[in-house]
Amino acid sequence: MTPRRLPRLARFLLRLAPVPRETRADVQADILELFAHRRQERGVLHAQWRLYHDVASLWYGRRQTEHRARARGGPRVASDVLLRDVGGDLRYAIRVFGRQPGILLLTAGGLSLGL
Repeated sequence: MTPRRLPRLARFLLRLAPVPRETRADVQADILELFAHRRQERGVLHAQWRLYHDVASLWYGRRQTEHRARARGGPRVASDVLLRDVGGDLRYAIRVFGRQPGILLLTAGGLSLGL
């Protein structure tokens, strides 16, 4: 049985969330779909915990974008953006190599043959 509506508290919190009125119905429909899927897959307790986490994340996402907008203030320097992107790429590479060390050996071998 799939729920047709979100729990009352979740609807109330969603109404208070900093979501524009024109997109609120779409957000609510998406959250309801996730709630129904999680309820069917993992049970009611997990689905409700994730539901309130999803609703709370609407506030968290807004705070992050406001914080970034305030932090930018002045003009952004291209080197800062480049270093942030390179840092993200390096963290990703470390995670991949940590999970699958064979890829590191193949990559190092291929680069050494190529050079």
